[in-house]
Amino acid sequence: MKLRKSDIKLMGDTELFSAFHWSIVRSTNEQNSRTGLTQQTAKECKWILEECMTRFNLEREVLIQKHIIGE
Repeated sequence: MKLRKSDIKLMGDTELFSAFHWSIVRSTNEQNSRTGLTQQTAKECKWILEECMTRFNLEREVLIQKHIIGE
């Protein structure tokens, strides 16, 4: 599924968390495959995470400390 930033901003909370979950699953599958992580999946994961941090007032430093995201 190809998402755009505008699509992500229009998502409801439940839809956003679902997209976050599936983007992580998709990126894990791609990383474990022979082809590796695609640029599109990496962009979507970044955009979804940024929207989650903005919408739910999550601090990047705390997420890094808790090993939820990498630097």
